[in-house]
Amino acid sequence: MSVVSSFAKIRPRRGTLALWSSENPLLDEGEFVLEVPDSGIGTGISKVKVGDGIHRYNELPYSLDGTSATSIDGGSVVSYNTIKLRAGTDTQWREQDPVIRQNEIIYVTDPSINAIKVGDGVKRYSELGFINSGGVINDLNGGNEG
Repeated sequence: MSVVSSFAKIRPRRGTLALWSSENPLLDEGEFVLEVPDSGIGTGISKVKVGDGIHRYNELPYSLDGTSATSIDGGSVVSYNTIKLRAGTDTQWREQDPVIRQNEIIYVTDPSINAIKVGDGVKRYSELGFINSGGVINDLNGGNEG
């Protein structure tokens, strides 16, 4: 008998620092992108930036820079990158209702929600909208989102 685990696959846009710097796109709020080494994915330290909908790529700070985020393991076309996120049920998050740090990505594990929130350093968990593959969803919890 096998145990079935459910987990979401997140595939951010990716490119080298040279590509990101030359394009310098405006990233949507909550959009995160992976900056890979010039030699390719899995050959060195990758970095992550999260958009705020206001600043272009070159102006954004790194959310995970490889030194504070040793859980980015690299990858290839036959493997995947692992990024560890703080996770918990909606009930657990609401009980604590912390302010989520700027650009911190948290995962809400409820099967009925299965989405993330990205902090802005100001709003509490209950004030942030959910983000899933369809974009920002403000009404996953019966209209409880601020």
